[in-house]
Amino acid sequence: DESGLYALDVAAQTGNAVAGGPAVKKFSLGSEPAYYFSPLWSPDSKKIAFHDNRLNTYVLDTATGKLSTIGEKNIYGGFSNSTYDIAWSPDSKWIAYPRSLSNHLHALFLYSVDTGQSTQVTSAMVESSTPAFDRDGKYLYFIASTNAGPTSDGLDMTSDLYQVTSNIYAVVLSSTQASPLAPELEDEKSAAETAADAKKAEGEGKDKDKDASGDEKAHNGKPAPVKPIKVDLAGIESRIVALPMPASVYIGLAGGLKGSVYFLELPASGRFAERGATLSRWTV
Repeated sequence: DESGLYALDVAAQTGNAVAGGPAVKKFSLGSEPAYYFSPLWSPDSKKIAFHDNRLNTYVLDTATGKLSTIGEKNIYGGFSNSTYDIAWSPDSKWIAYPRSLSNHLHALFLYSVDTGQSTQVTSAMVESSTPAFDRDGKYLYFIASTNAGPTSDGLDMTSDLYQVTSNIYAVVLSSTQASPLAPELEDEKSAAETAADAKKAEGEGKDKDKDASGDEKAHNGKPAPVKPIKVDLAGIESRIVALPMPASVYIGLAGGLKGSVYFLELPASGRFAERGATLSRWTV
């Protein structure tokens, strides 16, 4: 805030410890005073998404210095960052984020970095939050609740003892991608299909030789290039499926390897009870 307003500075991880290191890059965030929260780097380390207390969400291109506003501002909020769970797609081309609506619930939106357009993905009739992209770019996972309405006003103490429950859902991003819950036919497989399954199983066995991070690397040690994901916005809300798990108090999501998703779950013992979360994994 050397100019009197907050700015975003990007410095080398080593700071001034290495002689001749890159200079600190300074980016102006506007002419109006504001507080900024939760900067999140894109996977390609070129852009940063964040939000402010004026109900705006931004993305900054650190290569060009261009600052863009993501979609329309929130209808209400600004007191905390508890509902601002922003997620980047693996190819750094899409941002999933929650936006408050006039009914005091949140819907999830998808923002295209290339076009600058935002599209609502989830219904306004449920409280949606915590987006997380599948690492292969096939699905967008999120948490949604249909009984969160009575607790949407944090200053209303009549709902303090009301326990909000939720379920975990997946958005199938491409119209040609199969649902993660698609049933497998009981038909007898042909010889060609049996051979294809055997080849696939052999390939999965070789995947165990990958490094601990799960990233497939070439012989020169560089990570494999990220494939662009396909997102078909037309009819995307109709491609939302509920994962086969019971309603509970889910509070966190993260995409894992091989079509898996990790989630945190709290015991249903009251909104303000002291309780630890359990980490679990669900696999397609």
